[in-house]
Amino acid sequence: MSRGDVEARNTGEWVASFERILKVPEFVRALQGGTVVTFDGYDADRREITQIPEVLDYLRQLHSELPFLLYFLDPDPRHGALMHFVAAHGGRVIEDAGPGRGVSVESTDEAISALSACVLDAYAFGERYADAPSDVIRRLLEPYGPVAHAVHAKLGALSAG
Repeated sequence: MSRGDVEARNTGEWVASFERILKVPEFVRALQGGTVVTFDGYDADRREITQIPEVLDYLRQLHSELPFLLYFLDPDPRHGALMHFVAAHGGRVIEDAGPGRGVSVESTDEAISALSACVLDAYAFGERYADAPSDVIRRLLEPYGPVAHAVHAKLGALSAG
Protein backbone atom coordinates (compact mmCIF):
# COMPACT_ATOMS: atom_id res chain seq x y z
CA MET A 1 0.00 0.00 0.00
CA SER A 2 1.37 3.35 -0.91
CA ARG A 3 1.77 6.11 1.62
CA GLY A 4 -0.48 8.30 -0.53
CA ASP A 5 -3.30 5.73 -0.41
CA VAL A 6 -2.83 5.29 3.34
CA GLU A 7 -2.92 9.03 4.02
CA ALA A 8 -5.98 9.46 1.77
CA ARG A 9 -7.55 6.31 3.28
CA ASN A 10 -8.04 5.07 -0.27
CA THR A 11 -8.87 1.38 0.02
CA GLY A 12 -10.59 1.26 -3.38
CA GLU A 13 -7.85 -0.68 -5.17
CA TRP A 14 -7.83 -3.41 -2.50
CA VAL A 15 -11.61 -3.64 -2.41
CA ALA A 16 -11.80 -3.81 -6.23
CA SER A 17 -9.12 -6.53 -6.31
CA PHE A 18 -11.04 -8.64 -3.82
CA GLU A 19 -14.31 -8.11 -5.71
CA ARG A 20 -12.60 -9.66 -8.77
CA ILE A 21 -11.11 -12.52 -6.72
CA LEU A 22 -14.46 -13.35 -5.12
CA LYS A 23 -15.95 -14.11 -8.53
CA VAL A 24 -13.71 -17.18 -8.92
CA PRO A 25 -13.96 -19.64 -6.00
CA GLU A 26 -10.76 -21.39 -7.09
CA PHE A 27 -8.87 -18.09 -6.67
CA VAL A 28 -10.40 -17.60 -3.23
CA ARG A 29 -9.21 -21.01 -2.05
CA ALA A 30 -5.80 -20.63 -3.71
CA LEU A 31 -5.17 -17.27 -2.02
CA GLN A 32 -6.21 -18.40 1.48
CA GLY A 33 -3.47 -17.41 3.91
CA GLY A 34 -1.22 -16.07 1.16
CA THR A 35 -1.66 -12.29 1.31
CA VAL A 36 0.97 -10.06 2.90
CA VAL A 37 0.19 -6.40 3.54
CA THR A 38 3.13 -4.03 3.09
CA PHE A 39 3.42 -0.26 3.27
CA ASP A 40 5.52 1.72 0.80
CA GLY A 41 6.82 5.19 1.52
CA TYR A 42 7.58 4.81 5.21
CA ASP A 43 11.24 3.80 4.98
CA ALA A 44 12.47 7.16 6.30
CA ASP A 45 9.98 7.10 9.17
CA ARG A 46 11.71 5.89 12.33
CA ARG A 47 8.46 4.65 13.85
CA GLU A 48 7.26 1.09 13.51
CA ILE A 49 4.17 0.60 11.34
CA THR A 50 2.12 -0.06 14.48
CA GLN A 51 3.09 3.39 15.78
CA ILE A 52 1.82 5.37 12.76
CA PRO A 53 -1.75 6.54 13.39
CA GLU A 54 -2.73 6.90 9.72
CA VAL A 55 -1.59 3.32 9.01
CA LEU A 56 -3.70 2.04 11.90
CA ASP A 57 -6.69 4.08 10.67
CA TYR A 58 -6.21 2.63 7.18
CA LEU A 59 -6.01 -0.93 8.49
CA ARG A 60 -9.16 -0.43 10.58
CA GLN A 61 -10.98 0.86 7.50
CA LEU A 62 -9.66 -1.97 5.32
CA HIS A 63 -10.82 -4.62 7.80
CA SER A 64 -14.18 -2.87 8.04
CA GLU A 65 -14.63 -2.91 4.25
CA LEU A 66 -13.25 -6.45 3.90
CA PRO A 67 -14.37 -8.17 7.12
CA PHE A 68 -13.19 -11.55 5.81
CA LEU A 69 -9.63 -10.28 5.19
CA LEU A 70 -8.14 -12.50 7.94
CA TYR A 71 -9.00 -15.48 5.71
CA PHE A 72 -6.48 -14.21 3.15
CA LEU A 73 -3.69 -12.91 5.39
CA ASP A 74 -0.43 -14.83 5.64
CA PRO A 75 -0.30 -16.24 9.19
CA ASP A 76 3.50 -16.03 9.47
CA PRO A 77 4.16 -13.78 12.52
CA ARG A 78 7.12 -12.19 10.70
CA HIS A 79 4.58 -10.48 8.42
CA GLY A 80 2.75 -8.98 11.40
CA ALA A 81 -0.85 -9.45 10.21
CA LEU A 82 -2.25 -10.16 13.65
CA MET A 83 -0.05 -7.62 15.44
CA HIS A 84 -1.14 -4.93 12.96
CA PHE A 85 -4.80 -5.91 13.39
CA VAL A 86 -4.63 -5.80 17.19
CA ALA A 87 -2.79 -2.44 17.13
CA ALA A 88 -5.34 -0.97 14.71
CA HIS A 89 -8.26 -2.11 16.87
CA GLY A 90 -7.23 -0.66 20.22
CA GLY A 91 -4.26 -2.79 21.23
CA ARG A 92 -1.60 -1.05 23.28
CA VAL A 93 1.64 -0.55 21.35
CA ILE A 94 4.60 -0.92 23.69
CA GLU A 95 8.04 0.26 22.66
CA ASP A 96 10.61 -2.37 23.50
CA ALA A 97 13.80 -1.42 25.26
CA GLY A 98 17.02 -2.98 24.21
CA PRO A 99 19.34 -3.31 21.26
CA GLY A 100 16.84 -4.24 18.51
CA ARG A 101 14.24 -1.77 19.79
CA GLY A 102 11.01 -2.63 18.18
CA VAL A 103 7.50 -2.72 19.43
CA SER A 104 5.12 -5.25 20.76
CA VAL A 105 1.37 -5.01 20.93
CA GLU A 106 -0.64 -5.89 23.99
CA SER A 107 -4.22 -6.95 23.33
CA THR A 108 -7.15 -5.18 24.94
CA ASP A 109 -10.78 -6.20 25.37
CA GLU A 110 -11.63 -3.90 22.46
CA ALA A 111 -9.05 -5.56 20.19
CA ILE A 112 -10.13 -9.09 21.24
CA SER A 113 -13.77 -8.26 20.48
CA ALA A 114 -12.87 -6.88 17.05
CA LEU A 115 -10.61 -9.85 16.32
CA SER A 116 -13.27 -12.32 17.43
CA ALA A 117 -15.80 -10.71 15.09
CA CYS A 118 -13.35 -10.88 12.18
CA VAL A 119 -12.52 -14.52 12.97
CA LEU A 120 -16.25 -15.31 12.79
CA ASP A 121 -16.45 -13.44 9.47
CA ALA A 122 -13.45 -15.37 8.12
CA TYR A 123 -15.00 -18.71 9.12
CA ALA A 124 -18.35 -17.83 7.55
CA PHE A 125 -16.60 -16.57 4.44
CA GLY A 126 -14.57 -19.77 4.05
CA GLU A 127 -17.65 -21.93 4.52
CA ARG A 128 -19.44 -20.00 1.74
CA TYR A 129 -16.60 -21.00 -0.56
CA ALA A 130 -16.74 -24.67 0.50
CA ASP A 131 -13.47 -24.30 2.31
CA ALA A 132 -12.37 -24.92 5.88
CA PRO A 133 -10.68 -21.71 7.05
CA SER A 134 -9.83 -23.12 10.47
CA ASP A 135 -6.25 -23.99 9.50
CA VAL A 136 -5.25 -20.49 8.40
CA ILE A 137 -7.04 -18.90 11.38
CA ARG A 138 -5.38 -21.37 13.77
CA ARG A 139 -1.95 -20.63 12.23
CA LEU A 140 -2.63 -16.88 12.45
CA LEU A 141 -3.58 -17.01 16.13
CA GLU A 142 -1.28 -19.79 17.37
CA PRO A 143 1.95 -17.78 17.81
CA TYR A 144 0.07 -15.31 20.01
CA GLY A 145 -0.98 -17.72 22.78
CA PRO A 146 -2.78 -15.28 25.11
CA VAL A 147 -4.56 -13.60 22.17
CA ALA A 148 -5.61 -16.97 20.78
CA HIS A 149 -6.97 -18.06 24.17
CA ALA A 150 -8.84 -14.77 24.62
CA VAL A 151 -10.40 -15.05 21.14
CA HIS A 152 -11.44 -18.66 21.76
CA ALA A 153 -12.95 -17.66 25.11
CA LYS A 154 -14.81 -14.75 23.49
CA LEU A 155 -16.12 -17.00 20.70
CA GLY A 156 -17.20 -19.56 23.28
CA ALA A 157 -19.07 -16.88 25.21
CA LEU A 158 -20.74 -15.67 22.02
CA SER A 159 -21.92 -19.15 21.05
CA ALA A 160 -23.12 -19.88 24.60
CA GLY A 161 -25.03 -16.60 24.81
